[in-house]
Amino acid sequence: MSYNIRRDKLAGALLFLLATLIISCNKKDELHFITDADYRKTVENDFLKVQEIASHRAEALFSVFKKDISNEKAEALKFLFAYMPLNDLADYDGEFFLRNVELAFAARDSFSWGKTIPEDVFRHFVLPHRVNNENLDSSRSVFFKELFPRIKNLSLEEAALEVNHWCHEKVNYQPTDSRTVCPLGAIKAAYGRCGEESTFTVTALRSVGIPARQVYTPRWAHSDDNHAWVEVFVNGEWKYLGACEPEPALDMGWFSAPVKRAMMVHTKAFGKYKGNEDIIDEHEKYATLNVLKNYSPVRDIWVKVVDETGMPVEKALVEFGLYNYAEYYPLKSQTTEKDGLAHIKTGLGDLRIFASNKNTLFALKKINVAETDTLILRLDKSVGDGFIHDYENIPPVEKALEATNEAGAEKNKTRLAFEDSIRNQYIKTFYTREKSDLLAEELGLDKDRIWPFFEKSRGNYKELESYLRAAADKSKDVCLDLLDGIVIKDFYDGNSQVWLDHFNHYTVFEGTNYPSEIAKEYILSPRIYLEGLKAYREYFQHEFSSIKKETPRETIVALIDWTKQNIKIDEESNYYNIESTPVGTHQLRVCSDFSRKTFFIAVARSLGIPARLEPATHAIQYYDKDWVNVVFEENTSFDQPDMATIKLKYNHEIALDPQYRIHFGIAKFKDGHFETLHYDWEKPLSSFPEKLELEAGYYQILTGNRLKDGMVLTKCHFMNIEKDSEQAITLTFNLDQSTPKIIATWKTDMIDNELDVIGWLDPKSEPGNHFLNDFQALKKTFADKNINMEIYCSEAELKDLILQKLPNQYFKGVDKDLAKLNEMYLQTKLNNTVKLPVFIVINKKGEIFYHSAGYNIGTSEQILKIYNRLVKK
Repeated sequence: MSYNIRRDKLAGALLFLLATLIISCNKKDELHFITDADYRKTVENDFLKVQEIASHRAEALFSVFKKDISNEKAEALKFLFAYMPLNDLADYDGEFFLRNVELAFAARDSFSWGKTIPEDVFRHFVLPHRVNNENLDSSRSVFFKELFPRIKNLSLEEAALEVNHWCHEKVNYQPTDSRTVCPLGAIKAAYGRCGEESTFTVTALRSVGIPARQVYTPRWAHSDDNHAWVEVFVNGEWKYLGACEPEPALDMGWFSAPVKRAMMVHTKAFGKYKGNEDIIDEHEKYATLNVLKNYSPVRDIWVKVVDETGMPVEKALVEFGLYNYAEYYPLKSQTTEKDGLAHIKTGLGDLRIFASNKNTLFALKKINVAETDTLILRLDKSVGDGFIHDYENIPPVEKALEATNEAGAEKNKTRLAFEDSIRNQYIKTFYTREKSDLLAEELGLDKDRIWPFFEKSRGNYKELESYLRAAADKSKDVCLDLLDGIVIKDFYDGNSQVWLDHFNHYTVFEGTNYPSEIAKEYILSPRIYLEGLKAYREYFQHEFSSIKKETPRETIVALIDWTKQNIKIDEESNYYNIESTPVGTHQLRVCSDFSRKTFFIAVARSLGIPARLEPATHAIQYYDKDWVNVVFEENTSFDQPDMATIKLKYNHEIALDPQYRIHFGIAKFKDGHFETLHYDWEKPLSSFPEKLELEAGYYQILTGNRLKDGMVLTKCHFMNIEKDSEQAITLTFNLDQSTPKIIATWKTDMIDNELDVIGWLDPKSEPGNHFLNDFQALKKTFADKNINMEIYCSEAELKDLILQKLPNQYFKGVDKDLAKLNEMYLQTKLNNTVKLPVFIVINKKGEIFYHSAGYNIGTSEQILKIYNRLVKK
């Protein structure tokens, strides 16, 4: 009896425990990732829309929900699907995104700060798998494994600083092209530009559950450049740091002074954002946040667009333009409502306000933000009007930084040197010339031809070696010709299987006789624009075998018809401006206009037909004895634009060869505004053809002369270029007419000539690196004009880095502990603190006419200008 009682009690206890476990499990399953019911419903509705858009890839993307996953993870996954850009839907699968959700949750649960992060901050700035326009990879998992033991016992703020030290061990600054390499690709290269460093660092921070976002000024006001850095959410507020540039504390960086002159600083928030920051643009899938007020004084500007009668103009396009890179870059574009109003919150410098009715009427006016709060803009210009506008574009004034706590600076400097040594040890593992020569001999390849490929491959050399071993026996010429057609970044983040797809399935359309260079550059080359290379030839040769006709032209017509019938355009969802892969476009059947272009070109090349983007306008073209435009409008396939010819001339008003997108730009009026033509950036005028063919139309020819203080003197020439005309256009510049002034005097024995340029440089810093790279374009001009320049560094080990980019005659020696520089500042009072690089132009009497310190783009050009004016004087 007692046994039965005990048995009944035990059974009862087990039933109670089981019930408790079931309730507990149910509660766990009922946990919501999004606790706001209204917001959760919005996400659910937006997810359903995406399921419809991505119906052609439904199985690859959404079958993941058939797995046994918690309600919380399912909601997080739906949030990602609802707001990810089109290319993510096209090129990745559901398992990839679920893995990223699981990693984000694991990071949240692994660190002390995980439970302190507000739900919305985690949702928008930890969970998202994408930072900007990088290719996605498995870095989140890799980074977590490396960082966990290093930061597990730190506070959130300490962890953020430590992660940045880890990033510096892996990646250092070096300019690259505008395609953002994936985070693991950055490790293979061991370098990246600021946009890549910040993408890399944000990825690393999010991988350990630290809220982070990439913040950037799209264009500086005082120099031709931009910059990106990182903000982290610590103790309820956003603080900044320089990506891969560790400092002793947050809210420190070499850009702390320049950002006080910014006109815009912004970041993107993934998904529908309900935060309290100023929102520049709010879209279905993201918001662009204006965070300038965290760095610099701001002012609200209102513009009212009116017609000739003074009535507000609805649906007018308004652009708030900042001069940079030889164009008026729109910090914000806005379409007016019935009241004709547009608004921006911006810094206290000059802007050019442009407005149009998106048809034939427009207006423009330059304003100083510090002196303006409202502007009425009457549409008083017509497309076709010829006129010239001269502007002085003044940036916000330079401001001194508040004194910072230098505690820990020396310790941090020691750490940075150690981290450099870690990275340099890794770099020593890269392929050597000796190994490259041995492989060339083994495979029967030209030693001098393949070594540059291995140099570019950095830590990705195994992929290159694998490709060469597989391809060289089949065709040595085609094997190497293909590598000639890709860029540096393709070598260090490329894949041998991708290259082999293009090599093995390279074909030329039967019965054609294309010039060899046309076939090499526009059929064989896997590179179309700036996309990350992917395999597509074998796939498209199978998928489009049925549309191949007797001639290339007939095949192109069939391809146009197929594309028009099957590919839908959606620009709103392509908000990171990263294009879908050609195969992804084909499978999803929805893409941006530009992705449709690269898809079309990829299919044409796969079928053996030369195709490209026209260099100036990016129109699709295929080759049939000459380049023929392809368009997708109804009832037309080969609508050729009216063309004209111009001859660009220059009267040598400034002492250098003008460069495109630095000193001059050409923009065509299209879709209600001026679009700058896509000629090569920094291409000297002397390298342009004598006769330049371009589409007839209405143009803005813009020249800019930037002065030492950041002001730009511009000349905007608006003109018609008529069909079949040939016009000579002289580039004219507004010049600085002021007399060079003595700004200080330094009694020193360092001056060897009547006029000297003296500089102090740290080649490892981003500002120093910028100078060395900028100088390359003017190196010959400095030599031709016999400019006397003396460069110093603070440590002997920096010499080799300087001499890699600077001719020997310019390097003077080591200024130990910058003693001479400090002596100069003590005498002249030009600066209270040292911010490298520092340059002065000084004469034999010790009179200084020019001084620059810290981050400045175009320093070598400013030195050249002041030097020439003093010589003439």
